[in-house]
Amino acid sequence: MDSGFDVKYIEPTIQLINNEFLTDEAPSLRCEIDSINLGYGMARIVSDDCPRIPPTIGDSTASSNKCRLIVLFIDPAIEIDWHIFEPMGKKTSLPPDNIARHFFDCLISECNRVGSPYGMLTDERRMSILYFPPDGPPDPYRLLDLDYNYFIRNLSVADSPLRRTIAACVLFSVGTGSLKPVRRFDLCRGALRDPACLNHSFSTEPEILQSFRSYRDFDLYTLQRSPAAWHQFVCWRTWAQRQAANPQTRIKRGSVLRVQCNGFLRNYRPWRSPFPNPRPPQETLDIVARYPRPRDAAIDEAIAQAFQRNNHLTFEIIDVKRAGPDYFSQVFFGKLEGTDTAICVKLFDERLFPCSQQPEYGEGVEPELQLFDLNFADDMMRREEGVYCDRLQYLQGSMIPHCYGFHMLTLPDGWEVLGFFMEIIDGPSLWEVGQQNRSPDFQASVVTSVRHMVRALGFAGVDQRDWHLDQILCPRNSPVTVPPHGDDDDACVQSHSAIPSHLPMVLIDFAFAPQKLGEDWSRPGYPIHNPLVLTLTLYDEIRVPYDIIDDHWLPMMEEEY
Repeated sequence: MDSGFDVKYIEPTIQLINNEFLTDEAPSLRCEIDSINLGYGMARIVSDDCPRIPPTIGDSTASSNKCRLIVLFIDPAIEIDWHIFEPMGKKTSLPPDNIARHFFDCLISECNRVGSPYGMLTDERRMSILYFPPDGPPDPYRLLDLDYNYFIRNLSVADSPLRRTIAACVLFSVGTGSLKPVRRFDLCRGALRDPACLNHSFSTEPEILQSFRSYRDFDLYTLQRSPAAWHQFVCWRTWAQRQAANPQTRIKRGSVLRVQCNGFLRNYRPWRSPFPNPRPPQETLDIVARYPRPRDAAIDEAIAQAFQRNNHLTFEIIDVKRAGPDYFSQVFFGKLEGTDTAICVKLFDERLFPCSQQPEYGEGVEPELQLFDLNFADDMMRREEGVYCDRLQYLQGSMIPHCYGFHMLTLPDGWEVLGFFMEIIDGPSLWEVGQQNRSPDFQASVVTSVRHMVRALGFAGVDQRDWHLDQILCPRNSPVTVPPHGDDDDACVQSHSAIPSHLPMVLIDFAFAPQKLGEDWSRPGYPIHNPLVLTLTLYDEIRVPYDIIDDHWLPMMEEEY
């Protein structure tokens, strides 16, 4: 049996609750362990003001009302039919000879002995949660109809991770009186100016509009509540879009941009988690970092020297990859002054951002729930910077491109925008490769590689909410031969025997990838959305059969949630 259950699941959870959830006046939590050596172990989560409970099960009375949760962890080698535990609110009937009966009775007996309102039975794959109503836990040896004394819920760890479930039980047990108030930074809060003059203070005169240079010059709280403020913003966007569309100054091949090196970090604060992110298992690292690519030291040196001397560099455009209205980012290839290697620049020009939402005003409208699709360039840069320079920095040059800094760039029309440089990945998207080869071995390789890539994201706390197969690139210098666009399909891949078990992939585009405890400080553990939506994408876009997906898509680990 895994003797490190408490170290793996309970201690990190207690540490997080003590540090982030409990008020300074509330007693801290601690864990007490009993080693039974009968195929299971038992852990009690208690408050520090609780006397240490004697490790005697069943016949002692130690009801201190300070025990928050009892966890009975079973040896995974013991096979239990978890379906015998009925869903919450229904009667549970376990025959005396059922293998689960002994564990179940021990858990209820211990909850009764120490007065714990919650109990958990788990083998690290599934769990059953017991909740005892305020009247108190039952004594299973005296009360036969247990349905009146507790409720039970049967869960899979894949649906409800152990740490999260342990934390939920403990927090409910502790009660709101001992918890810090919830901070809701995700909703914009503030106060409007004097309503009497509010509708007369948003001028649309040209000289006023032309003084605004970004979305941050407008107050989101006011935009959500004032029609006049929204009208001013719309008038500014119309004017700014005309400036960006001017054919005389539009970015094209040969255009030169002025680069204020590291200008983003000079003007904006990045998002960082106060907790280190765990590295994924070695099996995943061996796959996602299997084919490293060299970094260009000359580019790093040119940027570092310009930054130290407070000088600007120039960047000459050699190819336009994506440009025009209704894009959140404009993408170009070019060369930095004093270097020979072409790199990619991704610009966030808010004048060209799509914005389709029209807010409503009046009675019955919840203004704080409006304009959620009004994306700000600095927020999108923070997400990209958080991935490249913090969460997945160690995977630059393998699973993600090399990044060469986050800067402020001046466009030919004099407009300043945020942008960053990164390595050019020479290769088609996974969507293109998937259209060319649909052999079972190749599709199994795709599923395996994508799964480990998703695992690396989960361990880093990165929640990619914008999945599409064009953001996964397959480098040409990989074991799979991918010809340039237009080559004969027969040359698209090597022979069947040459298909690798793990297809090298590079992931790009993190502007819409929220990160745990990064941008959202309202609660520890920003929820990571279930990446199984990507398996649907694999089926829909490149026709990977579900039987191949089921065979090669590994179950999620606790750290991915």
